Amino acid sequence: MVEGLKHTVFEKPIWARVEDSNENFDLYLLNYDKIDIGLLENGLASLEKMTKSIRQSFSRQALEAFKKFFNDIHNPDYTPVLKYRAYFVLSKWVKPASDLSPYKNSPLKHEAEKFWDILFCAPLNKRLDEWDSNGRIVPENFNLWWNEQLKCQQQSVEIWPEDKFKNIQKSRQEQAKKLSREELRKRAARAPRKAVIRYVSSKQRERNEEVSEYAKRRAAGICELCNCAAPFFSKDGTPYLESHHIVWLSKGGEDAIENTVALCPNCHRKMHVLDFKQDRLVLTQKVK
Repeated sequence: MVEGLKHTVFEKPIWARVEDSNENFDLYLLNYDKIDIGLLENGLASLEKMTKSIRQSFSRQALEAFKKFFNDIHNPDYTPVLKYRAYFVLSKWVKPASDLSPYKNSPLKHEAEKFWDILFCAPLNKRLDEWDSNGRIVPENFNLWWNEQLKCQQQSVEIWPEDKFKNIQKSRQEQAKKLSREELRKRAARAPRKAVIRYVSSKQRERNEEVSEYAKRRAAGICELCNCAAPFFSKDGTPYLESHHIVWLSKGGEDAIENTVALCPNCHRKMHVLDFKQDRLVLTQKVK
């Protein structure tokens, strides 16, 4: 992959808009795995319950449309569609519930905003607040909001090649080793507590699981380098060992039983960090 290549990585709901000849529209949800359907369903139930005591509420038509929308999400054979009427009622309802008395500082306001945020990507201050006398969303206002929705869902991030990521990490590790313990403590205390997410592309080799399993059975629970018993048992009750290629696949080694051994985690890490020639010779003798 070319260094610095831009790829779109979607972190929020992605919608497509389809209009009919009457300027009505449907919104098609393209990546429904990004929406927490359980939260949405609970939110809709809460909103329906809260609105029973006040004038402004979801219409029966909108409720049915949302229920159909949820059913579509649960059905792998359909693309979930949010119908025009359901979207109109939700947008019409959310705005008064958020900004006008008596809802402004109520639980109803927070529930409405949560529901909107789960379902859409555009910021709250861009949501719709106007509609015509026939109960249709004013096109100009929808287009303003839709442009914000598109901006939000089309944000792109840089995907780094794996080599670039590893080289940067290695450089930072080397710099950290040069610092005194006190300087490390000060820098660590100032550092952000949440790890930065970095998107990295890598090439993975598909390995033969039968070769790996054979090596582990041949070892019979004993590391083939240090000759010690496996340090613990896996959940299935088998001794925990890891398969390792004496000559790495990345260096042209074969994915074959003559090149595969079973090692304890300690020795496996040692082989990848140090890869001593003498250790490779010992392992080669084991598989003959």
